[in-house]
Amino acid sequence: MLLMLDGLDELPSEQHAFAIKALDRAVGAGDRLVITCLAAEYEAAVARSDGS
Repeated sequence: MLLMLDGLDELPSEQHAFAIKALDRAVGAGDRLVITCLAAEYEAAVARSDGS
């Protein structure tokens, strides 16, 4: 399976961590994931999702 999310940074910033967690749950072993996002916003979203 290939999951794609175009524009993570276009979601409201308070939803970034939720989106990362949902993607983590949706992706199974062997699945592929493509996310397009500005690097700084992605790094911040991952940091928030790991810390909550």
